[in-house]
Order: sequence, then C-alpha cells, then structure tokens
Amino acid sequence: MNFRDWFLAKRRQRRFSDQIPLCANILGDGVQLRGTLTGSGDYRVNGRFEGDADIEGTVVLQPGAHWKGDIAADNIVIGGEVHGNVTARNNLELTASARIHGDLASPTIAIAEGALYQGQVRTAKRSPVRHFQERRGIEHAPPPGSAPNGTNSKGGRG
Repeated sequence: MNFRDWFLAKRRQRRFSDQIPLCANILGDGVQLRGTLTGSGDYRVNGRFEGDADIEGTVVLQPGAHWKGDIAADNIVIGGEVHGNVTARNNLELTASARIHGDLASPTIAIAEGALYQGQVRTAKRSPVRHFQERRGIEHAPPPGSAPNGTNSKGGRG
C-alpha cells in the first residue's frame, strides 16, 4: 500500500466507530433480553435490552435499539436510545441518532450533531468533549433541527 492509499484509509477512520471490527456477539432486531451482561468481547445491540452491562470490550447500540439500564464498557458507540448511565473506560461516541437519558462518563467523548442527551457529562480533565457533524447517511436519524422536549445536542435548552 502506498502512502496516499494509507493516508486516505486512515482519514476515513478518524472516529472510533470507524475502527470497530464486525462484532461476534449480536442481539438482533426484534430480540428482547432482560438481565445482566458481563464478560469480554464485542457486542452489537439491534434489539431491546433491560438491565446493566459491564463489558471488557466494545458495545455498539445501533440506531433503533433500546437499552434500559447502565452500560459500562471499554468502548461504547451509541446510535439508539439509552435510559441509564453510560461509562466508557476509553472511548464514547454518540451518533446523530443517539438519545441518552442519563449521565455520560469517559476519558474521550465524541458527540455527533443531532445526538441528544439529558444528564451530566464527565471527561478526563484535559479531554474536551468533541462535537462533530455527521456526514454519512444514518438510518433513523432525526430531521435537522428536531429535538424532543426542547433540548439541543448539548443537553441544554435551545
């Protein structure tokens, strides 16, 4: 691979979610699960989960997925809806379709324009929250300018 191809490949993978391999553990569409999820590995959630999780690995909540409970993992990407606290030990990314009702904590947090959260945000002292504009097509993304309950992507009143 020449330098140009390497650079372009890296440029397309600027965000953490671009670097996630295919997940071996999938909670599929239409599946509802209740309980506690612990262990290691990467998990992709397309359905509904009710309970808490503590994962040594990555949790990806797809657009349209729902989670009721707290999530703790090394890396977390949220595209669906969470009613609970989200704690990532390394990286946390909220896509434009993310809806969070709870606190966020991670050393590194990236929030797409259009993502909504209600709660407090905690990062490492020297790591600012990064806001970005989603430039890729996202299923289930809300129309620009829409926000439930009058909140904006920073969790405040707009």
